[in-house]
Amino acid sequence: MPKQRVLAAEPFRQNNKNSYTRALGSFGDAEYMLLRQSAFPDTYTKRDVLMQADSDRLLEWDYKHTDEAFLRRPGAGTGKIMRMEVWSPYAPGDEILTFLIDVMKADPKINWTGFRIMGSVHKQTQYPVWHFELFAKHPKSATATYSGENAPNVSVNGWRGPRASAEQFRAARMMGLPESMAATIDPRQAELMRFNMYW
Repeated sequence: MPKQRVLAAEPFRQNNKNSYTRALGSFGDAEYMLLRQSAFPDTYTKRDVLMQADSDRLLEWDYKHTDEAFLRRPGAGTGKIMRMEVWSPYAPGDEILTFLIDVMKADPKINWTGFRIMGSVHKQTQYPVWHFELFAKHPKSATATYSGENAPNVSVNGWRGPRASAEQFRAARMMGLPESMAATIDPRQAELMRFNMYW
């Protein structure tokens, strides 16, 4: 069965170890920056269901419903001031799934199994636009799903899907880097850091 590939997300870029990122602020340069994903595919089959909607379109289609969906989630903001970059990294996954089903008016009869939230800065208005995606894996599907940044559906320096070694992940954690950057660490440097850790 032919597979379709999802859009590659860019890894989350953080400033000063807080949840706010300038990449999503005025004059930011975020383009499909990953905020959160859970049980989301890189490729999927026609048996699976993928639903996508952008926050600006949701507001355009039904402002009142979108605004109310945000207001029902403390910390998520309002239709005018959406705080997805603050709320989504810390909210429980089932709460995010419920929110996305609500705000996107997704079919409640479908067993939604995963989600992804990305952020971009609109080039003309300089406001953030949130990209919401829901995924329903068919019970007989062999589609692989991923959670977090270290996934093949996250692009690092144009290379889709980091394939880092355990030493590279360990080195990234020691250096305070996100997991998505682990594959960019020289393997010899990572091994040396592990060796030095024990001396």
